[in-house]
Amino acid sequence: MEKEKNEVLEIIINFVKACKKGKEHAYIECDGKRIWSANYLLNQILRQYYIDDAHILVSKKAQELWNQIAEEKDIKRFTYRQTFTAKIDIKVDMYFGAKKDGVLTSVKKGQKVVWNNIFHDEHTIPIKIIIKELCMLEDLSYENVSKILDKIYICKMLKEEDRKIIQKSDRPSNVIEVVEKIYNSTIEIYNWSKIKKTIEG
Repeated sequence: MEKEKNEVLEIIINFVKACKKGKEHAYIECDGKRIWSANYLLNQILRQYYIDDAHILVSKKAQELWNQIAEEKDIKRFTYRQTFTAKIDIKVDMYFGAKKDGVLTSVKKGQKVVWNNIFHDEHTIPIKIIIKELCMLEDLSYENVSKILDKIYICKMLKEEDRKIIQKSDRPSNVIEVVEKIYNSTIEIYNWSKIKKTIEG
């Protein structure tokens, strides 16, 4: 029986095939039509790839601050320029644009706060490494591709914590190693021992 077609995996596989051809030929072509910049587009596609809650980590400091200041319950539901509601008056470090240092900012109860002025989504395993592993696959089956995609984890942390991470790019392709060797003493993951057991199966 033929396996049902998965449109999401098909899109990713087509872009991986294009990337495997090398920079000069990194495009998708069909019936004389082309989509260029396959490397760039695959990077963007994987950043938008849906991951479930089991693949979302939260730093202990981020969770504690969220519990203190946010009216909404689940930090995992927020990202990028989304806003949450402050439940107390507080002064908190906010990071605007690409500035390295935070600015102590007053927030009033009931005020809408932009999520990524305080918090940050970090890919524990850089997307560049995920793409490299996808491109190394000889057999681009759904199963093989899915195994690589399952390595995608996001850690929600404070912007302040993100600024302290030294090793941003050259990382292991294993989330446990990243947490225990790269984050190490800098970032503590909320409920990590329980999460680690689940990952290890």
